[in-house]
Amino acid sequence: MSELVRARVVDHLQRLRLGQVAQRLDAILSEAARSDPTFLDFLDRLHTEEVGAKQRKRVTMGVQIAHIPAVKDLEDFDFRFQPSIDNKLVRELATGRFIANDENVLLFHPPGVGKTHLAI
Repeated sequence: MSELVRARVVDHLQRLRLGQVAQRLDAILSEAARSDPTFLDFLDRLHTEEVGAKQRKRVTMGVQIAHIPAVKDLEDFDFRFQPSIDNKLVRELATGRFIANDENVLLFHPPGVGKTHLAI
């Protein structure tokens, strides 16, 4: 691809607010040259790259706006530290089915047992 065409493509991607694809264009093109995808597979790769970046940004912004004290992951929670917390129940709640079932969840326990960690 000529440098002029590449510059135009990057400009168009940025105007369309496809910043992740614009930023990683060379790597994506190199990968495509090696794997020789169909046009549809290549478009799928471009879209997947951009959608993933936008999703990560949306989560990051949501955490910042919510003023959540720290980003916590369920995998980081030490269930051995607090054996009274039901690991199986927590993982079931993490699926989010309670939302689809129009159910509420209350976390109550004494201070310092990890309620905030589990909630976020």
